[in-house]
Amino acid sequence: MNVRSVAFCGPMTTVLEDNATPETDKFVEELTDNSCNFVYMNDVVPRGYANLEFINNFIDNSADHLGKLLPSEKETKALGKIAKSVAVNFVQDKVDDIIDEVEKQQTLQDAFEVLYHYRHVGNLIHYKSEDAKPKVLVDEGHGSTDTKKGTFRSVEYKNVQDPLGEFMYWHMHIIRGPGLAYPADELSK
Repeated sequence: MNVRSVAFCGPMTTVLEDNATPETDKFVEELTDNSCNFVYMNDVVPRGYANLEFINNFIDNSADHLGKLLPSEKETKALGKIAKSVAVNFVQDKVDDIIDEVEKQQTLQDAFEVLYHYRHVGNLIHYKSEDAKPKVLVDEGHGSTDTKKGTFRSVEYKNVQDPLGEFMYWHMHIIRGPGLAYPADELSK
């Protein structure tokens, strides 16, 4: 069986166990040799589920911009007491939801423990920018030295002015962009 895989902006899909059979190891090696995933700039999706540091950096960068989505004080006053009541009830519901989730903390910890071990199989073709040459990276999993050059996890999140506005651009541009995934002038070489 020959498995080949090409993905664009795909999330991590695999947990590899150290105690795999030789047949499984051979299959994973062949899959790795015949698979690739194209990743553009700060795209968060390919970092899901296990590259939590990258995702946290995106969230931190986004936090400063969330205020722009909320109504101004002037707009809030114009909405009056009804809106204030609705907002208070909404916040209270969210606090209640958070309390419920904390009570399920062990379940969340168990889930994160599994997600933490996900990684990519195959090469990751990373574009730092539209004009940059792609770099071929590998994902050795979270247990590896994260900053080791040539690994997917060595690519750090770069803060931007409007991360919420850029999110879909990072995720979809590699597909919609002008030949980004494989430049047309390289096809004949």
